[in-house]
Amino acid sequence: MKFTTKVDAWIAVLMIVSLGAGLVVAVSAFVTEGDWLGIPIMVGVIGLMAAIVWPCNYRLEEKELVIRSGLIKWRVAYSDIKKIEPSNDLRSGPAWSLDRLTISRRKGPDINISPKDRDRFLKEIKSRMSSRR
Repeated sequence: MKFTTKVDAWIAVLMIVSLGAGLVVAVSAFVTEGDWLGIPIMVGVIGLMAAIVWPCNYRLEEKELVIRSGLIKWRVAYSDIKKIEPSNDLRSGPAWSLDRLTISRRKGPDINISPKDRDRFLKEIKSRMSSRR
């Protein structure tokens, strides 16, 4: 079962504006100074950001939760989850919203996620966690 990330509009706008501003500066430097190096650098930065953050989703598999943020994947066994609780934690994580869930694990750091259908996600994952204990 797959859940997509909830998206806070202000986070998406902030990311687009900041990357767009960098691209505008690079193009401006090319036009006024003839400095072309900034353009491929900014295109590379935009490509790298996209590869890290898109797509962002959470998949409940038979034995584990698979969290995907771009090319990065975390695999968290249900038996490794200590608790899941609502959070507004500002720390970075595979989440496009501050309406988050913090997953505390027995091994490894906490992970913040933001499933769009949070209530359904919690119901499904708790069911899978209880069947693994």
